[in-house]
Amino acid sequence: MIGESDEFSFIIRRISKMFNRRQNKITSLIVSSFTSAFVYYWSKYFSNTSSEGIVESVKLQYPPAFDGRCILYPNEKLVMDYLKWRQVDCHINNLYNTTFYALTGQYTKYPLISHNFDNLAVNKLTQTKPIPKPLTPREATDRLSRTSSSDKHEILFQEFGINYNNELEQFKKGTVLLLDIPEELSKTMSQNNKKEKSKNKNSNQSCEQSDIEEPDIEPYISTLNVDLIGEKFWNEYKKLLS
Repeated sequence: MIGESDEFSFIIRRISKMFNRRQNKITSLIVSSFTSAFVYYWSKYFSNTSSEGIVESVKLQYPPAFDGRCILYPNEKLVMDYLKWRQVDCHINNLYNTTFYALTGQYTKYPLISHNFDNLAVNKLTQTKPIPKPLTPREATDRLSRTSSSDKHEILFQEFGINYNNELEQFKKGTVLLLDIPEELSKTMSQNNKKEKSKNKNSNQSCEQSDIEEPDIEPYISTLNVDLIGEKFWNEYKKLLS
């Protein structure tokens, strides 16, 4: 899975038999499960600590909703190109937003705290020379409408002392979640699945609770903020698309 801005892409192996490859089933369940998890875990990852040391969750301003679509890519190269395109889009959006919020006086510097936002401390822009007068959102939009990437870098550095290259990789490159299950564990899960299907087939109660213990896969999920455009990642994780 790769996430950037408000867009999240779930890559399913081409040999997957998930829900018998029923497109509507896959799309609806991924979207509904993701939305539920997004709301359920919001308070865990988005909280602020007051000057009195009280930790308060950042309240959701409205109920979030996500749409989704299922796309079938015919080969590995197109999957790689798709993910590279998402990362390029992430960079473009984040550079724009960083410059926009600097111009409007709302720039926030986030410290690197692993991949955990618990009790996140943020710092407002501070520098020795005078900070330009904040623009209105419309004024900032007009100023940025005809700028290139290099122009935005120049605005950030010359006017606000911000080196964009020092911003967190998480925001510049987005986040990649990798599920890398060892072969032996994968075999165990496959065997459990076959046993479960056989049990349900022979049982009069198809909703009977399973007594087969599923292994914990959480230790095999990696959270990365890495470059997908170069070849290093793809050489290191060749088996992901095999």
